[in-house]
Amino acid sequence: MKNLAALIIDDDPEQAEHLQSILEKLPVFLTIKIINDSTQGYAELLENEYDLLFLDMEMPKLSGIELLKSLELPPTIVVTSHPGYAAECFDLDDVVDFVEKPFTVTRIGRAIRRAIQEVVEKIDENTIYFKAGHKNQQYKLDEILYIEADGIYSMIYLKFGERSLINSNISEVEKQLQHTKLVRLHKSYIYNCMHISSFDSRHLWIGNQKFALGVSYRGRLAEYLNVDPNF
Repeated sequence: MKNLAALIIDDDPEQAEHLQSILEKLPVFLTIKIINDSTQGYAELLENEYDLLFLDMEMPKLSGIELLKSLELPPTIVVTSHPGYAAECFDLDDVVDFVEKPFTVTRIGRAIRRAIQEVVEKIDENTIYFKAGHKNQQYKLDEILYIEADGIYSMIYLKFGERSLINSNISEVEKQLQHTKLVRLHKSYIYNCMHISSFDSRHLWIGNQKFALGVSYRGRLAEYLNVDPNF
């Protein structure tokens, strides 16, 4: 498993440093950052990606519950001395556990294990391996825009203009991508439905790029996007 980046947002420096000292004993964490101002924490979450968030509730300027409701967050452990927030927090998808202060090492350790398991599951769900040359190469599914047939090979087109030639033909790739959002919608193309910005009866667009939509695949597109098949 990759080393994880954790962010602690808590306006109590002593509590935040205590939590940091516990996390530093766990080799799974590569980065542990403390921010004592919730508005700065909000800006940090917009700017950088974290695998795990530890969040206090009662903070000036922006409360923890307001932050939880305003952003899509990484798996979050709420750490607070205000148990009245528990029910509201557990109604939110990003909250993995709710830990009351003062906490024991055993209790916070149980919450961390639960959160790490969720992080691992998310990583597994979003990755796939294809043979590229002599190596098995990992790809993040949400970074794949589309895949184009190239004879006995296939070319993967990724975000940021990158591309990668893999040793599988388009039919083999299609089988490996079953139960994902990458769907074959043309004899020569597999598209990531998460990146389709618009479509009509014969074409679809990923960003500003226009692609052919196979007539026999229209029903499949309608199913994945949950639209009227007679579009």
